[in-house]
Amino acid sequence: QLNIYTFEVHYNISRVLPLLKCDIFLSSIAGKNYFFPNCPFRLFYFHSTAGMEGFPDGAILGYTHILVATKQQFNQIKSYKNIGKKHIYQIGYPKLDQLRAKLAYEKFPAKQKDLNSRIRIIYAPTYVDENIYNDISIFYSSLHIVKFLIQKNYDVTFRPHPLLFKREKSKRYINKLAESLKDDFFHIDTETSYYRTYLNSDIMITDVSGTSLNYRLAFQKPVIFFNHDTNKAINAFSLIPELGATCSNIEKLPNLVQKLCTENLPKELPNAVFNLDKSIEKCVELIESIAHG
Repeated sequence: QLNIYTFEVHYNISRVLPLLKCDIFLSSIAGKNYFFPNCPFRLFYFHSTAGMEGFPDGAILGYTHILVATKQQFNQIKSYKNIGKKHIYQIGYPKLDQLRAKLAYEKFPAKQKDLNSRIRIIYAPTYVDENIYNDISIFYSSLHIVKFLIQKNYDVTFRPHPLLFKREKSKRYINKLAESLKDDFFHIDTETSYYRTYLNSDIMITDVSGTSLNYRLAFQKPVIFFNHDTNKAINAFSLIPELGATCSNIEKLPNLVQKLCTENLPKELPNAVFNLDKSIEKCVELIESIAHG
C-alpha cells in the first residue's frame, strides 16, 4: 500500500544489505546492525506480539524508529538500556489485521460444536533454545503432553515454531515424537501457512507463543496457556490473562478444554493490541510521512 518505490531482501542474503542504497530500511531483525544499508531511517517492527525475551544486548540500538504492537513491548522498549530519544510508535500488529480481514471477506460460518465428536486441538509450543524460553517452553515436554491428550480422545495437531525444524536438537525431538505417536488422531503440521489448520481446529494449547493472539482475535477460538510456572509465563508474555485460561496441572486440561469449547467467547479484546484493524493504515501513514519529510 506504500506510494513509494519498495523492494524486499530476504534474510538468507542479508549480507548484501550494506551494498544497497535506500532511504528507509524496515526490518524485524534484532541486532546485526553491521548488515544494515547505509540510510538515514531504520525502522524496527516486532514480528510477534510477545515481549523482548531473548533479545541480545543492544539488539535494536541500530534503528532510528521502533514500531510496537502491544503495551508490553512499548513498556519494555521505553526501559531498554541506552534507548535514548529514539522514536517509538504504537502501531499495532498488521499480520493480525490482515488475518481478520481475510476471514471477514471469506465469511466462514461458525461451526456448531458437536460434543460427541473429537475436539480438535492445536498444540503449539513456542520457539526455545539455550537463550530463550528454556525455562518456560513446553516443547520438550510435548511427547508426554500430546500422548496424554490423545489418550483422552482428542484429535491433536502439533505445530511447532517453524524455526524448530531448522535446529538439529529440536528437529531430532520432532522426529522422535512422530515415530512414537503414529496415531490416526495425531498430525504434525509443517505447512508454511497455519491458516487452514487453525480454521479447522477447536482450541489451542500453547505456552507463551504470540501466535495465540492471532488464534484468539482472528479465528475467535479459545486458548489455554499450559505452563509449570504461570507467573514466569505472564512475565514473558503479559497478554496471557486477556487471551485465555492458564493451567499448570496436566490432569486438569481435559475439563478446561471441555469448558472452553462450550463457552461463548467475548468478540473483542480492545486492550490486547494497538490499533486493532487499523494497524496497516497506521504503518503506511508513518512510513509515508518519514519518506516525504
